[in-house]
Amino acid sequence: MSETGKHDKANPFSTSGSGVTFEQSVGVYYLVSLLAKEIPRGLDRGVCTEVRFQQRFSGCLLDDIVVIASDECEEKKLALQVKHNLIFSDSSTNEEFARVIGDCWKTFTSSMGWKFNQETDRLGIGLGIHQSKVDKHFKPLSEWARTSKDSAEFMYKVSSTIFSSNEKRKYLQIIKNLLTKTKGAAITDDEIWRFLKCLVVINFDLENAGSSDITYCQNRLLNQLKNRDEDSAKSLFDTLCYIVKTYARSAGSINIKILRNQMPEDILLEDAPNCALDLARLRKHSDMVLDSISDSIGLKVRLPRNEKIDELEAAIKENEVVVISGEPMVGKSVLLKLFANRLRSEGDVFVFSVGRFQYGTLDNFLRSIHVQNDLDTLLYSVGSAPIRCILVDGLERAIDEDKRRILKDLILAVRKYNDTILTHGGHKQNC
Repeated sequence: MSETGKHDKANPFSTSGSGVTFEQSVGVYYLVSLLAKEIPRGLDRGVCTEVRFQQRFSGCLLDDIVVIASDECEEKKLALQVKHNLIFSDSSTNEEFARVIGDCWKTFTSSMGWKFNQETDRLGIGLGIHQSKVDKHFKPLSEWARTSKDSAEFMYKVSSTIFSSNEKRKYLQIIKNLLTKTKGAAITDDEIWRFLKCLVVINFDLENAGSSDITYCQNRLLNQLKNRDEDSAKSLFDTLCYIVKTYARSAGSINIKILRNQMPEDILLEDAPNCALDLARLRKHSDMVLDSISDSIGLKVRLPRNEKIDELEAAIKENEVVVISGEPMVGKSVLLKLFANRLRSEGDVFVFSVGRFQYGTLDNFLRSIHVQNDLDTLLYSVGSAPIRCILVDGLERAIDEDKRRILKDLILAVRKYNDTILTHGGHKQNC
């Protein structure tokens, strides 16, 4: 059901006559990202440039899908194992989870000959059935690993009774046990910290008509067509399904040129702009803003904000604009920084500081940091992230006309983008 309530759309992933499996649906999902030249789900930077299938022969044991992204300066890989359902436990009867974690470790250590860059690449587990316990207690371990400066800080967070929980410690012990078994020797704190930094668990809702993932794919396919015709979009979807099946059988790799050449003549595609360089510049600016926010007391003590971050995430899912307010020095900016780190688990986020706004208009400000495309175009390039946010620090510093005008331009640009999404039948969560 569209947000406008005008029409219902069938779920092409379940109604297609091509008999699409869940794994193939995820493959189509990433081909949509390749067509749209956007940041692929599970990576936090770089636009999608290539999708590979069944790469076990190359030594990549997480072989279902390998996604390549580039920001014009650096290449990143996501090696993804897709499971419709997977129980996260170390039970002696749960051989499947043990095998997946073992394959993650062998891929992480490049032990089978496939080169994995532990500083830039990611290991992914893609799930079709959502598990609230995994979201609440397992995913934060990877989030904390990525935001800890070293293994000692990470282990301190997990062991702290005011920061962590028994459930999180149990999950960490499960991973320790399975990695020790795979390695054949005791796993060190540094090894498990580095491993979890690279691990991302992604929930794909591709089987329920009207879900945000389904609606996202439908509308992205329509956006790639010159005529935005729904029958043509269905034909495009069927073509992508056929390509996934074909390339999976032959352990193939496909880039944008090959993909467009596979299209039937009656499917007329737009050429999506490549925003890789602009996204890299925005990432650099966002990092500069976040790095200027100190999240510790005396450079040593970091206070837990898990419940507040959860509250903030829930509020953002329900509202177009959320304001964090409070007295000075209570940690508003820190909360913003911690939330940005969470969002980067599966995508990227734009972060601005009002104090850095200058040159009178949003377009002028973006050009001052060498960004060429307009904000609307850039928002589409991060469209596959599960939560799409622009974070702005220091609203209290919007005291002169130039800063207020840029802030107003920013709000109006986002409103325009959201209105377009909903007018075209998009899901609220795609805003």
